Amino acid sequence: MTDLRSVFSRALLITTSTWLFGCSATDYMEPARNAYSAGDFATADQLVAELVSDNDSNVHLYQLEHGIAQLANGQPDPAIKSWLAARDRLDSLEGRGFMETMNAWLSDDTALDFEGAAFERVLLRALLAAVELVSPGRIFGDDAIAYANQVGQVQRKIIDAWQAEQDDLGGNPLVSPDASFKFVAFGSFMIALIREADPITADEARFQMKRVVEMEPDRAWLKDELARVESRKFAAPGKGVVNILGLVGRGPFRVEDEVEATQGALQLAQFIIAALSRTWPQISAKGVPIDRLAFHRDNPDSLRVLVNGEPMGSTQVVTDVEEVAKKEYDATYDYRVARGLVRRAIKVILVEGTRQTVRAARDEREEGRSTEGELLDLGIAVLGSLWQASEVADLRCWSLLPATCQALRLELDPGRYTIEVQPQRGGAPFGASSVIEVDVGRNRASYVLALAPSSTSGVAPLISRQAPEPEPAGQQ
Repeated sequence: MTDLRSVFSRALLITTSTWLFGCSATDYMEPARNAYSAGDFATADQLVAELVSDNDSNVHLYQLEHGIAQLANGQPDPAIKSWLAARDRLDSLEGRGFMETMNAWLSDDTALDFEGAAFERVLLRALLAAVELVSPGRIFGDDAIAYANQVGQVQRKIIDAWQAEQDDLGGNPLVSPDASFKFVAFGSFMIALIREADPITADEARFQMKRVVEMEPDRAWLKDELARVESRKFAAPGKGVVNILGLVGRGPFRVEDEVEATQGALQLAQFIIAALSRTWPQISAKGVPIDRLAFHRDNPDSLRVLVNGEPMGSTQVVTDVEEVAKKEYDATYDYRVARGLVRRAIKVILVEGTRQTVRAARDEREEGRSTEGELLDLGIAVLGSLWQASEVADLRCWSLLPATCQALRLELDPGRYTIEVQPQRGGAPFGASSVIEVDVGRNRASYVLALAPSSTSGVAPLISRQAPEPEPAGQQ
């Protein structure tokens, strides 16, 4: 206990006032998010660009948001650049330094660099693949496939690390090896779409579509897609293909909640605090501030697609981002609550240790208790209570991430078509549609990317690209 007090007792008095008045719940993204949801994509782009230019510690989070706003504003190449900058920064933040860790234990998780949830870092690769695929200014295929391959690789790496990694204080697993996660199928799905048109790479298309079905076994339409790919028929004779890729709705966001710790969280917290002190202090397991996932209930559930004014079907879900996020949240819940309990315990230990030190020093100088000494003791106790009360949940998140990744495959005769995409919910269209001219070639694939955040926003400007004409047989 003495060693613990000597490390942190001075930090209590020095840093408490900073945390009391410096911790802010200001949501700087709110104006941009409101503009984005309302379909004012130009304003959203401008507002997020201003946040990026501030270049504060959350710049990589704002770059993630900016990429979505740029894409909605019809700028796929700048969106890719924003996301690559954010990806590089996120990758560089793996692993935390001693001081960053200590600051978080002594304040709250807002003191940590934003590392993104696992599903956010995984979906970043999926969106890079989708936008790379449709962006006319990019080399077709290779980079999109590389990003799509990273979707499964990154998610597997993060989950394995969670299940193998030990906590930085207690040496206990962060996440149970039995925890259930939902894997993102959209990366493998896009690889299959790209690879199926070429007989040379058809085997890879089948392999990737099998992986999709393994990750999404309850989606019957994906099983039909697998059967089609396994038949080795890219399209009916003389036909071409248009793949509609939909980024639909607004993804989960975080709100603050206060919870009562579960038994698992209490046990994990006790293990962690044991690394600092042999004594687990008397603390309340109630009212632990933590982030909670929240969901938009007015999202479109699909996109209606018309070709030359004729309805041709609706997009269907490949990856439900909300479901992926919920699985991850549940799997990591106990650990995040345990962190809140540990912070509470550390603060109790430090406050009580400081009070004991002050009492001992006072007793050495005085025969009896003085009013001044009692007031100092009371002041430290009050300050400690305010210190605990100043803690807030970390609500930082990629708030413009779509809620679902969807797709629709159309086979059409060669020619030029007007493709119209409109949001719908419950089978009924609503919100403004977006239109684009698409060329369809014989035995060739074209791709259309549709971003539809809400009913108010409608569909952002569509982006389209046709795959290069296949090389004659026998040529590389």
